[in-house]
Amino acid sequence: MDRFFREDVRDLENIRDLSALEMMADMLKDRIGSPLSLQSLREDLEVSHRSVTHWLDILERLYFCFRVHPFTHRAVSSLKKAAKVYLWDWSVTPAPGARFENLVAGHLLKMKHYLEDQEGYNIDLHYLRDTSKREVDFL
Repeated sequence: MDRFFREDVRDLENIRDLSALEMMADMLKDRIGSPLSLQSLREDLEVSHRSVTHWLDILERLYFCFRVHPFTHRAVSSLKKAAKVYLWDWSVTPAPGARFENLVAGHLLKMKHYLEDQEGYNIDLHYLRDTSKREVDFL
């Protein structure tokens, strides 16, 4: 991971506080499978909301993590609009339950990409959570 941040991120992106980005990436490992609060990350790192959003976009572009957004529709009243974050390398996730959920999310995303590229389907990967706090991890 040190090589990833010191070489890839530093060479491809203009980041002033590389150590804070590394801390955020480390914090993401503990937040797998739960709605991601950018406000909470911002407070923990003591940086601006814009910086956290930018850093998360960088980590997504460099295939460190990916987000699964909630399914939203007028007929479904969603509890939160926050996306869930998963890592491409699911093996570094510390908790066994979160690691398994991350594994499933990664394989579903790969299947989504395959169906879009090979078969031409237009599909998305979402999760569903209602006001009663019932949740479907993948939709």
